[in-house]
Amino acid sequence: MALGNNDLCQSQFCIKAANHLINSIDQSVDPCDNFYQFTCGKWLKNNRTSEDEDKWKFPGIILDENIIDLLSTNETVKLQSVMNARILYSSCINETNIEKEGIDPILSLINTQFGGWPILQGSSWKSSTFNLTNLLLKLHQYNYNFSFSISSEVDEKNSSATTIFIGQGSLGLSQRQYYAKETNITIAYRQFMYSVAKALT
Repeated sequence: MALGNNDLCQSQFCIKAANHLINSIDQSVDPCDNFYQFTCGKWLKNNRTSEDEDKWKFPGIILDENIIDLLSTNETVKLQSVMNARILYSSCINETNIEKEGIDPILSLINTQFGGWPILQGSSWKSSTFNLTNLLLKLHQYNYNFSFSISSEVDEKNSSATTIFIGQGSLGLSQRQYYAKETNITIAYRQFMYSVAKALT
């Protein structure tokens, strides 16, 4: 039985859902031969897991797409946090500008905000001007919680209240045993740090 015009959903959400289905179906495959490949073949081809994930979850994909839509729109907003997020997103996807500026912004940040990096500056680095307290404060402003972490979460004893939690910091090597003695892992990690620093010179 054919559907009447009133039964055809043409809303933005229905069109988007239909587009998802069309982009998932591999019409080159006969559904009678391989129904799974027919229904999911194109989706599997176009959606590969990233290096930090071992599986895809469709709700996560929808969430990512919605976030991109929010960050890409030109609609006027009053929230400074949203404006900052849009500026950050725009700068991250501007590969032309990233290639043009190279590592200069990173080096400038290290030198002006963090007091320089001895391994990069060599003998020109002055330990007398280095202030560990200021460095830790600056790192915390950039959300690097090496010494300790601070977060606001629901109070465990009163779910209607929010409280401040202070916890342990997070270093590059997560397990304490790596800092107790030298191992192949710590040697490789130190070499990795050196390689990163060398790449910035």
